[in-house]
Amino acid sequence: MSNGNCSFCGKRHDEVFRLIAGPTCMICNECIGRMANMIAAELQNVASDIIALPPPLPPKDGGAT
Repeated sequence: MSNGNCSFCGKRHDEVFRLIAGPTCMICNECIGRMANMIAAELQNVASDIIALPPPLPPKDGGAT
């Protein structure tokens, strides 16, 4: 892996397991793990909000066609 520092936490390449280079920045495996956990927590909140919604009302015509 190339030399460099994580653009998010500043750790050097020899302080982390993996350092991934993008076009303009680098990110380490530890920051990726933290970001994945943050996204998972946000998705759980969104999912619980969706589950908490009341069921849709039936059509006014009773659904008959």
